[in-house]
Amino acid sequence: MSKLNYKLERSNDKITPFGGISLLIPLLDKMGIRDFLDKELDHPGSNRGKPPSSKIIPVRDF
Repeated sequence: MSKLNYKLERSNDKITPFGGISLLIPLLDKMGIRDFLDKELDHPGSNRGKPPSSKIIPVRDF
C-alpha cells in the first residue's frame, strides 16, 4: 500500500465543516470504496442519474 503525501502547515484561514475531507476523500479513493459502492449498490433507472457512491460520498475531487 502506498503512502499519501501530505504536508501540514499552519494557516490563518477560517475553519470550515469540511476541514478533514481533504484527507478522507483521497483515502477512500485509494481504498476503492467509491468503486465498490458503485458496483454493489443499485444504479438509477435513467442514464442521467448519479452513481450510488455520490449519495454516500457527495464530494468529488475536493
